[in-house]
Amino acid sequence: MTFGESGLDRDARLRGDGPGVALALREALVWPLWRGKPLMAGDAPGFVAAGHPVLADASQTVYLGRVDGSPRFAADISAWAPDAMADAVVAGFHDPTVQHHPALGPGHGFVELRGVMTRLPPVEAELAATAKAILHWHQATGSARLVVCARSRPRVAGSATARPARRSISPGPIRS
Repeated sequence: MTFGESGLDRDARLRGDGPGVALALREALVWPLWRGKPLMAGDAPGFVAAGHPVLADASQTVYLGRVDGSPRFAADISAWAPDAMADAVVAGFHDPTVQHHPALGPGHGFVELRGVMTRLPPVEAELAATAKAILHWHQATGSARLVVCARSRPRVAGSATARPARRSISPGPIRS
């Protein structure tokens, strides 16, 4: 599966415009992900409106681009905790469990991306892969420090990171 001709406009001109991204979010569809598992509504992506209650637990929201002129975002709601016994997560390569959020209808659930990727249209598969990758990257690097650099901070709507210049580490002690 390739994503080159899916129709996703990554909209680079908007990424550096914080107020523009915030304005786009007001009219956007947002794809919630829980622990890397995208929300699905049956066999379709579970996009929700930007103000939907399921997004109350969102720790971060990233701009993915536009599809047919409409902005698309992804939100990490991993802070939400499903009922422990009802929706237990299975460890391993493929997790067949489905987690159901109480703010969503009965046909909605968070599922393992590997299990649904081949059934998605190309643009939605690209959105899912991009969302999972960016959110995971932010989680993995958000609190990490380089040995002699200050903490990174997102600077272009979730797709670029600003880091201070590296300082020499020798001779003498490392200073931040």
